Amino acid sequence: MRKIFALAAIVLPAVAVSPALADEHDCEGSRPGSITLEAMRTKIGELGYQVRRLDTDDGCFKAYIVDRESGGAVKATFSATTGALVRARLGF
Repeated sequence: MRKIFALAAIVLPAVAVSPALADEHDCEGSRPGSITLEAMRTKIGELGYQVRRLDTDDGCFKAYIVDRESGGAVKATFSATTGALVRARLGF
């Protein structure tokens, strides 16, 4: 029984911290400024989204976008080097 508690004491904090660490390094290796804000805005528009807000942060583009067809809001992160989608979630 002690082994289970000891294992839980080690694993649970690691699991709690790992999502935060993953978010911090999603755009690692990206070179800020490789793609301009306007080029990224155009690329997102071509995907069928209206850009409400677009900023750069830690080698990423952080965007709040709205689907033109459904009106659904999305918070998205794109690589500043390639323009590839790194992460997206429904906006609130």
